Amino acid sequence: MRRLANPRIVLDLVSPFASRRGWPLAPFVLALLLASACKGPEAAPPAKQSQEKIQWEAIRTWSGRGSQYLDSFPAEGALRIEWDAKREVGAKTPGNIQIVVHSAISGRALAGPVVDHAGAGKGIAYFSEEPRTFFVSVISEDLDWKVSVSERLR
Repeated sequence: MRRLANPRIVLDLVSPFASRRGWPLAPFVLALLLASACKGPEAAPPAKQSQEKIQWEAIRTWSGRGSQYLDSFPAEGALRIEWDAKREVGAKTPGNIQIVVHSAISGRALAGPVVDHAGAGKGIAYFSEEPRTFFVSVISEDLDWKVSVSERLR
């Protein structure tokens, strides 16, 4: 392999736009320009999210204490269960509450408890199943409770 006598000639052959001080600046500038000019595909505008608010129709509200099987009701399957449990006056334990959704035809539980809570509290649980007639059981100890069931409107 033959060596050139002057290294600056090699530099000039590699990059005609190189700096005369020996550091080629042109490749860096060129890379920066190319990188800024290269854009990916135009991003699609964000899809408009549905501004429709889910609407619920109240089916029934029950209140009581202790464990109870509540009345049956037909529904299309998408249920919202709102519950509120307060400690009974004079209760010796903090109490607990479980709410289970059952098939009114067979009586079987359609899932584990949709609510399983220790002590007083409140909340909302959602449950979805094929259209049918349901009933709800409340298993409670040392709590006064209120349960409301609503069905999602289509």
